[in-house]
Amino acid sequence: MKTKVKWISFKATQTEFDSLVSAVAEMKENSTGKVNRNLVMQALVRNFIDLGPAFLADELLELKETNRRLLGIGRNLNQVVKRIHAGEVSADTLTQRHLEEVAAYVRTTKDSVDKLVEHNQKRGQIELGD
Repeated sequence: MKTKVKWISFKATQTEFDSLVSAVAEMKENSTGKVNRNLVMQALVRNFIDLGPAFLADELLELKETNRRLLGIGRNLNQVVKRIHAGEVSADTLTQRHLEEVAAYVRTTKDSVDKLVEHNQKRGQIELGD
C-alpha cells in the first residue's frame, strides 16, 4: 500500500532560503543520485522527529557497497572454515597477518558506515531558540 503524502510549507528568511538552495545545489554537484529540496527537507524532518535515518541516494549507494563488501568477506571466511574442517587446509596456513588484514578491513568498513550514520544524524540536529 502506498503511503499517502501530505504537503507542508513553512516560512524562512531570505538568508535561510538562500542557504538551503545553495546547500542543495552543492549536494547536487557532489551527488550522482537524486537530490532536491524536498528530499533534503524530508531527511531533516525525519531526523528531527526521530523517525530514523533518511539517507540520500549517494548515501544509500555507499551503504549498499559496504554491505556487498562485508558479505564477500563473510563468504570468504565461511569457505576457509569449511576447508579447515574438511581437512583440505591447515589452520596454520591462516596466518595472524591474514586475520589482522581482514580485521583491519572490517574495522575500516565499520568506521565508514559509522561516519555515514553520524553525518545523517547530525543533519537533523538543530538548536531551537526560546
